[in-house]
Amino acid sequence: MNTTTTTTQRDSRTRHLWGGMPRNASFKQGFTFVETLVAITVLLVAIAAPMSLAQNGIMAARLSQDQIVAFYLAQEGIEITRNLRDNNRLQNASEQLAGSELQDCIVADPDSADLGCMVDATQALGSRTERCSGECEAVRISNVAPYVYSHRDLGYSETKYIREVKVWYPDGDVNEAIVEATVTWPFGANGVIESYKIRDYLYNW
Repeated sequence: MNTTTTTTQRDSRTRHLWGGMPRNASFKQGFTFVETLVAITVLLVAIAAPMSLAQNGIMAARLSQDQIVAFYLAQEGIEITRNLRDNNRLQNASEQLAGSELQDCIVADPDSADLGCMVDATQALGSRTERCSGECEAVRISNVAPYVYSHRDLGYSETKYIREVKVWYPDGDVNEAIVEATVTWPFGANGVIESYKIRDYLYNW
C-alpha cells in the first residue's frame, strides 16, 4: 500500500513538472511557415543590400573609366585642331582658322544640323580631318603598344567611342573660332548613350 501511494505521488509530481504531459512527449517543435518566410525575407534583405551597393560601385567605377578615356579623346581633338591652326600659320595661310583641313570641321553654329569632322593625329598633314557623313565613325585603337587612337583600319580595332569636332565663328569673324569636341559612347547593359564635351577658343596669331 505504501508503495502504491508513493508511486502515485511521484507520477502526480511528474505531471505537474511537465505541464500535465507524459514524460516521453516530444518538445522538438519546428518553425511555422510564417516564421520561415520572415526569416528568409530578412536573410534576402541582408544579402541584397550589400550586393546592390557593390554593383552600383562597380558601375560607377566603369563609368569613371569611360569618362577618363572620353576626356582625353576630346582633349586630343582640340589639340589636333590647334595644331592645324598653327600649321596654317607656319605656311603663311591668309586665314589660319579657315585653312584647308579645317574646312572639313566648320559648321554654321553648334545647334545647326551640320556635321563636324573626324580628326586623326596619326595621319600626315593634309589628311588629318574628314567631314563626317551621316554619322562619325567610331575611333579605333592600335593592337600593339603604344595603343594610339586613330581611324586607320589595318592593325587597329574599333572602340565604342565616337568623336566629332566642330569649328564655328561666334561673330562671323574668321579671326576667332570656337572649337568643340564631343565624344559619345554606349554605357551599361541598356546601351545608354553617354557624352563628354569640351570647348575652347582659338585665335589667329
